[in-house]
Amino acid sequence: MDKYSPEERRLLILDLLAAHHKVMAAELAEPLGTTEATIRRDLRYLAGEGRCKRIHGGAISLSPQTGTLTERSTQHVAQKQALAMAALSLVKPNQLIFLDASSTHLLLASLMPEHHGLTVVTNSPAIACRLLERPGIRTILIGGEQDPLVGGAVDITAAEGIKKFRFDLGFLGV
Repeated sequence: MDKYSPEERRLLILDLLAAHHKVMAAELAEPLGTTEATIRRDLRYLAGEGRCKRIHGGAISLSPQTGTLTERSTQHVAQKQALAMAALSLVKPNQLIFLDASSTHLLLASLMPEHHGLTVVTNSPAIACRLLERPGIRTILIGGEQDPLVGGAVDITAAEGIKKFRFDLGFLGV
């Protein structure tokens, strides 16, 4: 069984938290190829970063999703635009970038420069469709069961797909 790097595990844990709003260390250890103690350390790290709240044996998300990806894209538009512009300033030519399922990243996908030789990987069909409208960007869609509230794939199939890449940049919705 291949092990994930700490960064990959934490990305997967955050995706699972976004989808289910709660994770338990005992349930994550085997699928992520590590021990409960390692998962607990990852959860402490994420909680220390303000990305989740620790509970006995696991963690919960700080704020649940409020609607589908399409519904969320109409909320807090000015803040999403500011975040997308800030994220865009980090993008450099020829990078491999991950965009997780997020309404802000849906906007960011619309702003990505077309002639920078970018490859963008996403777990969101909506983001992939938006990127396909931008012909200069190579687009890779991670598969797996789609969660309608998240707007993308957050299961073990998606986790397996994402571990094949070494990203230059990763944008995660929280």
